[in-house]
Amino acid sequence: MLILCWYWWRINAWTEIVATTTPFIGYALGKLVFVNFDPAWGEGILNDPRTFLFTMGLTTVAWLITTLLTDNQKLQAFYDKIRPRRAWRPCAASNDLQNREFPALFTCWINGIVMT
Repeated sequence: MLILCWYWWRINAWTEIVATTTPFIGYALGKLVFVNFDPAWGEGILNDPRTFLFTMGLTTVAWLITTLLTDNQKLQAFYDKIRPRRAWRPCAASNDLQNREFPALFTCWINGIVMT
């Protein structure tokens, strides 16, 4: 989430909170509830990865739903202050999308290659 928020303009604080807390719920369901119906849920990830896959799937669905249902007014204020690149076009004005920072970005790119 911490990196994805720079590439998808819809991700907000509620998304990150849900993505951080939902795995605890998914893991608890797998290890404490579902194990009563099938003891294989209690095994490790190498023997039976169902708990891991369930937790991952539940977390992904939960943060996507949260992202799509939350308000985006704070995101516009964030964009106006920070001006991130990539998939923030819905927040950007059309004249703001020009390559105004190209020389500085090109210099950083070259320096990164040289330092590597």
